[in-house]
Amino acid sequence: MMAFLLIKTQALIPAVCKENQCNKIHVSAMSAPVVNPQSMLFELQAVKAGQLDRLLLPIFTRRIMIENVSQPTLMEFDQQLRWVDFLSLELMVILVLLGGALLVVPWVTMRHYMALDRAAIEHERSSYLATHDLLTGLPNRFLFIDRYEQAFQRWQRDGNSFALLLVDLDYFKRINDLHGHEVGDQVLIACGKRMARELRACDTVARQGGDEFLVLLGNVLNADDAEAVGEKLLAAFVEPIETTAGVLKVSCSIGIAICPMHGESLEILRKLADRAMYQSKAQGRNTVSVWADIPVT
Repeated sequence: MMAFLLIKTQALIPAVCKENQCNKIHVSAMSAPVVNPQSMLFELQAVKAGQLDRLLLPIFTRRIMIENVSQPTLMEFDQQLRWVDFLSLELMVILVLLGGALLVVPWVTMRHYMALDRAAIEHERSSYLATHDLLTGLPNRFLFIDRYEQAFQRWQRDGNSFALLLVDLDYFKRINDLHGHEVGDQVLIACGKRMARELRACDTVARQGGDEFLVLLGNVLNADDAEAVGEKLLAAFVEPIETTAGVLKVSCSIGIAICPMHGESLEILRKLADRAMYQSKAQGRNTVSVWADIPVT
């Protein structure tokens, strides 16, 4: 009794195979006898991959030996990976999202830090405007009060007296009336710069308002020291000031009050310095006067 099994080589090809998948796999079947050399039973060529695919992507190979007494067969499957296998719609969406994130995240981060930087600059500007005179750039009354409190605390702690000078420009109203407020502003700016150059780092010159300036002198030994600084300020006004209306001659009158000799509060010292300044006005202007009346309590 004999039995024959006949298998067509075409039957070895997978029955269910999508066209766009099978044409990417190279399939070959070879007889594998023990003695005779191998002979090709069939071969299914794959679509040739691109040069970039062959250069960068691997090839997967699988060999299957079908054992059979009469005709053993060696099946071989080769698949060259292609970029199109990876670039599916889902992957493309993911790549677009990742690419967008790589662009958006740094952009959002930069905008955040720029916003913080702008906020810090605006805060510094607001703090500056709150403590400085807009015209001259000198400390205003609020910052001057803070500097006075610091000097007062040093006097309480170390016993170092300090002086308050009130500087008033002579005939400033005449400058405004003759040349206009723009020229008057130029004079105020120049006067503020000149006084600031004559003072030490521990001293403060501030614009009180109009054509009046306050000067705080730290570590003053006596009235003569404060009066000597006042004379330096007068000398700073000797040179005429250049303006758009031409060169103008400007002078000032200065009154001085000393803590604790004449008082301890800012209000009292400023009042006495103002009285001393009017004493300078009465003496012909362009002079320095130290308050010499009975201290106000």
